[in-house]
Amino acid sequence: MRPGGYADYKAQLDSIIQTYRDTPGKGIQAEQALEIFMKEKNDLGSSILKADKNLTEKERQLKEKEALVEMERFKAEVAKREQEEIAKR
Repeated sequence: MRPGGYADYKAQLDSIIQTYRDTPGKGIQAEQALEIFMKEKNDLGSSILKADKNLTEKERQLKEKEALVEMERFKAEVAKREQEEIAKR
């Protein structure tokens, strides 16, 4: 579970499904077995997607906070330098 993890999960699942479909000699119930597999993975996929969205949002918020902190540091540095310049005069 990490930001962007759903895309990786989906790509792996699609690869597994394609490999299964490309494999010959599975029998007459192959598609039914695949449907059961996909239904089982649907709940997992939903959970991963939900976690991915939450983690991505948290990461975005954290980056926003870091940018604000950096901006405040920059403003403080500029103000300090301005004060130093005024004191030199």
